[in-house]
Amino acid sequence: MPYICYLYEGEGQVPYMEVLPEASLAEARGLTLDLLHQRPNYVRAELWDGEQMVSRFFQDRPRSSPNSGLGLAY
Repeated sequence: MPYICYLYEGEGQVPYMEVLPEASLAEARGLTLDLLHQRPNYVRAELWDGEQMVSRFFQDRPRSSPNSGLGLAY
């Protein structure tokens, strides 16, 4: 099953959705971070596996950080 990435411009906004056909969770997380950093107008991204959110990332985290956005945030 593919992962789903939701990108948010702000709180209460309708998200932009991207289907990620990546084979692993690590690959899906990397692609989600790439999508978020390529679109500076979005403030947050969520990665979903079916009906479960598996990761949340924020635009203000530097990409070079070793654990940048890889922790779960609920």
